Amino acid sequence: MMSSVKDDFVKGETITIPVQGMSCNHCRKSVEDGLSRLPGVKNVQVDLPGGSVSFVLGDETDLAMVKDTINKLGFRA
Repeated sequence: MMSSVKDDFVKGETITIPVQGMSCNHCRKSVEDGLSRLPGVKNVQVDLPGGSVSFVLGDETDLAMVKDTINKLGFRA
């Protein structure tokens, strides 16, 4: 089951959020690696053409931390 971009998601389900500024495989790799380092974030997959990232969020991290990480990487979540 996939949650939308709302903040009232269910942890353990796949969440997809929009990310602006990704344009190449280096961008994809940066976001995937950066989010994969966060505790509890799993199955990170970037959709370059769609401008989004999907992931499963566990109890150790919240959505604000994910968005902050993306923004610190130079993209806009």
